[in-house]
Amino acid sequence: MKKKRATYKFEFFKGKAIKNFSVFLIAAFSFLLLTKLSNNYTEKLVFKVNLSNLKDEIVVLDDSSNTIEVFVKSKGFNLLKYTFYNPKPILLDGNKDVIKKGKTMSWGALKNLHVIRENLGESFDIISITPDTLTFNFDILETKQVPIIFNNEINYALGYNVLGEIELSNDSVKLIGSQSHLKTISEIATNTLQLSEVKENIDQTLGLKLPENSNIKIVPEEVNVKGVVKRFTEGNISVPIELINVPIGVKLNYFPKEVELSYYVDLEAYSSVKASDFKIVCDYKDLKDEEQRFLAIEISETSNLVKSTRLKQNRIQFIILK
Repeated sequence: MKKKRATYKFEFFKGKAIKNFSVFLIAAFSFLLLTKLSNNYTEKLVFKVNLSNLKDEIVVLDDSSNTIEVFVKSKGFNLLKYTFYNPKPILLDGNKDVIKKGKTMSWGALKNLHVIRENLGESFDIISITPDTLTFNFDILETKQVPIIFNNEINYALGYNVLGEIELSNDSVKLIGSQSHLKTISEIATNTLQLSEVKENIDQTLGLKLPENSNIKIVPEEVNVKGVVKRFTEGNISVPIELINVPIGVKLNYFPKEVELSYYVDLEAYSSVKASDFKIVCDYKDLKDEEQRFLAIEISETSNLVKSTRLKQNRIQFIILK
């Protein structure tokens, strides 16, 4: 029994000793680490330098170097994060921060130490920078403006239609590329917008189709498509027929004097449509010979409220009065 108690005491003190030793070891390591991190060190940091706000037709070539090596001196605490993370890239304005000469753009790193210091902070001393000047080689591509063709397969629900026309956010796009590629393109089509049983307003974003195997950039790369969808109805109205271009001294008698016209209009505007909104004419110049007794009717003016129109009769009869 005494031997068993002695064993328990030994294991207790042994465990306590190990625990105390571990605490001491951690404390010693922490002190050593803090001491090390409090010292000054010289380190090489690599910064990427990126250009922004360039014109669409300017392309920076792959042979351009976009990194600088900066040797800095600072406390270990400040350098510790760069062991795990790269420095934040330096962003330059391609119109303001660089010097353009021919087809090169240059940026003097030594002359712009304040930019690097702003990126690093006040805790770092900059010892040297390599290279002291960055050079970006670029090329200028051809540009061309072409119209957009809207491809769609839209089916409206019964009694519904779009008010006016579907509108695109852009009616044309700028193409950027080599002259040989651009000369073969006269228009750009949208991806097909497929909608069925449409009752609500249309608001979609569509991509644009580029010819295959062409290294062409397109600006913008997509367009917004909008259309106001309303409930429509058909109306009928009688409109007077007007004879035009009748020579002086010639008198005609014609029948009918009015023609019935059907129109397609959104329900809200139905009561606002008037006969005076339309103009229906017969042109005397369409008379081919003296034996002709018919003239075609055409709509020369229509209401801006209606979607479409249709005449119930397409010609009049007439006689020339002597």
